[in-house]
Amino acid sequence: MKNYNPFKLTALKRKSLSVPMRELLNRGIFKGNCIDFACGYGDDFKFLIHKDINIVGYDKYNLEFKNDNSLKDTYDILTCNYCFNVIPKQEHDELLDQIKKLSRNIYISVRSDSKSIKYTWKYIKEYDCWLTSKGSLQRFYSEDTVKEYFGEVEYLINNSNLKLFKLK
Repeated sequence: MKNYNPFKLTALKRKSLSVPMRELLNRGIFKGNCIDFACGYGDDFKFLIHKDINIVGYDKYNLEFKNDNSLKDTYDILTCNYCFNVIPKQEHDELLDQIKKLSRNIYISVRSDSKSIKYTWKYIKEYDCWLTSKGSLQRFYSEDTVKEYFGEVEYLINNSNLKLFKLK
């Protein structure tokens, strides 16, 4: 989709830490240097900085956090939350390849609440996702879809709303 910008259409401003980041924090995952990839407005990583976590944010669609120098480093921990839900299938593989070059410890969260699909949304087979009424893309992940798109993973959260997992 030419000129598609998921940040403008889907990024949320947060008043508290997102569920995936709260789970990772509670499990003590954030050790060493970390990156919140596709950070949107950056609220999660800003909150974690105040918790003395060594973390940076990157988002290619938000100029405030589009620091390509951060892509020259490698990281002990990489998080990528709710990003894979809102990009075309073609960009999915590119993004996955890119983040695998940045870290060996990658935690991804995706939406799994397909019950939220509205009757006004249109399924686009070539992108393997739904086009919402506001023009954003949404893909919902079952366990089978996660396996198809990411391979074998280790689940930290696996319920009807959210899947948070570590790539193997």
